[in-house]
Amino acid sequence: MINEKIKELKRSPKRSIPFLEKEKTVEWMNNHIPKKPGVYLAFEKGVIVYVGETGNLYKRFKDLRDTRNHPLRVKIGNKNKKECKEGGSRQKCPKPIEKKIDRWLTKRMKFTWLHIPLGRKEIEEKIICSSPKPKYNHEEIRRCGL
Repeated sequence: MINEKIKELKRSPKRSIPFLEKEKTVEWMNNHIPKKPGVYLAFEKGVIVYVGETGNLYKRFKDLRDTRNHPLRVKIGNKNKKECKEGGSRQKCPKPIEKKIDRWLTKRMKFTWLHIPLGRKEIEEKIICSSPKPKYNHEEIRRCGL
């Protein structure tokens, strides 16, 4: 069953999310992202770069708008310079970096998600531990190879 869910996730339509304008983002999310538990993938140039699981897909995608709430934003912000604090910081990145992150998420990344009520963590872990490993996930906190 896990392998079937992973295949379904990988072949789901990949969508760009309009992070640049808050009103457009909220309207788009209301029409497309369910308020249900699931697994989500981020792609760059067709390659999986981030995998996450959540109890509420809508809230987690909303978190992607705020660097204080999502590690993917911090990792993108720190690609060139370490100007964003990692590990649940209460500070945002500097404003110019925040804008760059929004542009990056909108123009370079595509997302897909799947409502999965049970077994989300196992599916997330299996994708993260597969090859090639998603470059924005923390591999060291996973049980890969056990």
